[in-house]
Amino acid sequence: MNSHRTLGLSQVTSVTHVPWRRSAACQANNGCVELARLEVGVLGARDGATSDSGVIRLSPRGLRDLFDAIGRGAYDL
Repeated sequence: MNSHRTLGLSQVTSVTHVPWRRSAACQANNGCVELARLEVGVLGARDGATSDSGVIRLSPRGLRDLFDAIGRGAYDL
């Protein structure tokens, strides 16, 4: 399950009007993923170090599927 379409992902350019959250374990270098609720039923994920580089929009189910796939090693290089 390596398909962005399967996970329901879409790329957008910028979302600045929402509060972004990251793990309390995130280091000062901002090398963490940030998450936000963009609208009802739509979550956003972005790179905390380069927050202006874009946002991935996905459903809550899509986020769970993405985390599951990462945990299974589906995106390992």
